[in-house]
Amino acid sequence: MIHFFRRIRQGLINQERVGKYLLYAIGEILLVIIGILIALYINNANIKRQTKNKVVSLFEAALVELEQNLIRSNRVIDIYRFRDSIYYLTMEDKITSADYAMGKIPNDWNVALNSFDFDHNVISQLLDKENDIPIKYREVFDRIKNLHNTRKTDVNLLEMELLKVVRANNKDRKKYSWFSLYREEDKQANIEYLLNSHEHKMIAHEYKINAVDGLVRFGLFYQRAAIQIYYELGKLLEASNLNLEFMPVKDYDWMIGKWVSSEDLVCNITNDPGRFNEIGKKYYSSLHFLDIDNKWQRQVFILDKDKFAVLNRRNRVMNFIRMNKASDNLFHMISNKGDTITYKRVLD
Repeated sequence: MIHFFRRIRQGLINQERVGKYLLYAIGEILLVIIGILIALYINNANIKRQTKNKVVSLFEAALVELEQNLIRSNRVIDIYRFRDSIYYLTMEDKITSADYAMGKIPNDWNVALNSFDFDHNVISQLLDKENDIPIKYREVFDRIKNLHNTRKTDVNLLEMELLKVVRANNKDRKKYSWFSLYREEDKQANIEYLLNSHEHKMIAHEYKINAVDGLVRFGLFYQRAAIQIYYELGKLLEASNLNLEFMPVKDYDWMIGKWVSSEDLVCNITNDPGRFNEIGKKYYSSLHFLDIDNKWQRQVFILDKDKFAVLNRRNRVMNFIRMNKASDNLFHMISNKGDTITYKRVLD
């Protein structure tokens, strides 16, 4: 082929047809340029396809990583929820020496740190590919980026603060002779301290503020965001093996609305869509219980599809039970004193 074009060029020169030769030369140059452009286009298309495939593979791996983080977060939150219960029992002097002696209540519950330890190795790799994210995944990518830069960072900072508290509490305990717990009398002295020491209650209160009110609260923020990302990403990837354990529960819709009690107490129960997750057998929702003037509000804790609980202004539990499962318009409120008040839905 090269010899063919060379003969044509040589013939034009011999015939002194310079104009046609120049046109031929320009055409030949254009053909070379077009060939180069086509080769570049094919090469770039191959690179883009390979990059897209790699990014999609990272999204698939991130889906698995998110699932593991959610499973771990459930376990960690359950641990702190147990310790939160111990805190209230401690403050109300409802723990006995037998509870400690038999191991029902750990004697070091308020000097322990359980880390969420969220693994973002794949997510970090994904964030490095920000400029290569296909449009289809852009929105969920932005959510993942916020999860990494904001939610995970908040949890890490609060874990560091809790670690300082735990270390300080352990240091305070070391000043007591019973700290080693080697002897039986040391164990008894430790139990006496746990039952009767005001210092122990102060340490428990500080621990609760940092562990439950701080770390767990922001752990739940992470978890809620991660659940939304998990199912959105799974849908985009058309994943067939999603873990349905994290799916939102729909049976709480009957609670939403305005209610009036038999004593003419009016309240509203509102919902923030998409923020609802299951932890063990207890549901932590974004439903909020408000009085009519919105002067105070409390988070609603779902006990099951027909029961929920709210802490009142004095942090006492108010339990609510649907009166008739066939009706969404009536429920009982049982106060901490055992009194029953009936609420009826206000229909517009």
